[in-house]
Amino acid sequence: MAHSLGLKVIIRQYDTEQQALTARPTAGGYPAHSGGAPGCARPGWINPRRCLKRPTLVTSLKSPLPPLTTDRRVTLACTRDCAFFDIIQQAFPNAKITLYDSDYQALASVVSGENQYFIGNNITTGHCISKYFSQSLVIAHYFRQQEQHNRFVTRDDRPELHQLFDRFIHAVDSDTAMRIMQNWLNRGDLSFLNTPLTFSPEEQRWLQKHRRVRLLVNPYFPPFTLVDNEDELRGIMADMLNIVSLQTGLQFDPILVRNRQALAKRMEKEDWAIMPAATLTPQPQAYVTLSDPLINVAFVLVARGSIPISIC
Repeated sequence: MAHSLGLKVIIRQYDTEQQALTARPTAGGYPAHSGGAPGCARPGWINPRRCLKRPTLVTSLKSPLPPLTTDRRVTLACTRDCAFFDIIQQAFPNAKITLYDSDYQALASVVSGENQYFIGNNITTGHCISKYFSQSLVIAHYFRQQEQHNRFVTRDDRPELHQLFDRFIHAVDSDTAMRIMQNWLNRGDLSFLNTPLTFSPEEQRWLQKHRRVRLLVNPYFPPFTLVDNEDELRGIMADMLNIVSLQTGLQFDPILVRNRQALAKRMEKEDWAIMPAATLTPQPQAYVTLSDPLINVAFVLVARGSIPISIC
């Protein structure tokens, strides 16, 4: 930004966001403001386009598929300035919540076993996990509610600077933003979602009328589809559908079948809409349509190491 705008940038650090905002008139600073729901622009706030933050649920790698929502009593860590208590109440209404001064301390409590879950935003959470806890913590789920933006804040008496920054932010393309994010995150990076999908009027009307979609799921098909103790869908396809939900607002209700025979029989009914992790076969597709391939799977030949094999 300094190179593109030809500006000399001086960075001043404050202990809290409120101190930084209060210091603006005298210190002449232009701090990045972390927080604020979409569309809640205020005087001096530059309209955001990048760095959309989403609530993120973290669990320990030692825990085998802990539920993503439950009425049971669980322990949950978050920071004192956490903005996601509404989500916590919805997903874990009986959670015992412990507040910490930093993301690091809260995440470390999950590693040590003091807490079962952590909730924070995907950017600071992903950075902290990448740097300190890559072998012990995992991002289990992203929530669509309570999205937040990071913004630059300018002094009210500098409208030209405000317009300059605003124009620069809107000139940054998605590829550049993704490269910047990837320098700091190797997990939790959702920058590819910052540009909303464009839907036709017909698609928009359909989405408004159909907020929930029923999934036909074989839970014994790991790592593609499996379920936790609360019968919630997990695995590769669950992570993919989580991203679909963030982009479209669709919610998915699984219909569980216990084997391939039951799956084939249930497909004849009309109470389902999508079946994830399907594979194209030579048989005619009588009552289904297949999407474009999502994952290309290579089949391998496995043999004992002591047996020499030559493949022509």
